[in-house]
Amino acid sequence: MWSLKRSKYTVPIPDVTSNVRIEDFVPQAVVLAHHNVRVFLSHCGMNSFLEAMNSGVPILALPFIADQVHNAHTVVTNHAGLKLDASNITVEHVVHSIHRLINEPSYVAPSVGVCVSTALHEPDATVWLIAASPPT
Repeated sequence: MWSLKRSKYTVPIPDVTSNVRIEDFVPQAVVLAHHNVRVFLSHCGMNSFLEAMNSGVPILALPFIADQVHNAHTVVTNHAGLKLDASNITVEHVVHSIHRLINEPSYVAPSVGVCVSTALHEPDATVWLIAASPPT
């Protein structure tokens, strides 16, 4: 599933295969909570990072700027996923990384523990964490 506001682009979006859905809006936290989601490819912006870490879905990080780089590092150091290098990316490396995340059971997001730690260092994220955390 790919969240992409087609109206923002003046160039045509290429056709995709039948197993790819393009939607103008995707409720990311809801999608990540679905039992069929096995891997999340993310730029690791703060919202995506926190939602993915809270979901327990392994993350394939593709950071570009700012907090994304730090968040991707947190993903890797907590064994919550793998990081791709945007300047040296190949189809083979992406496929290999996805297979590792799906087949190696050690890649599971540490969930709320890292979210709490991150929220302590990112006060603006604390409100999101409280609002989005499932009841215990």
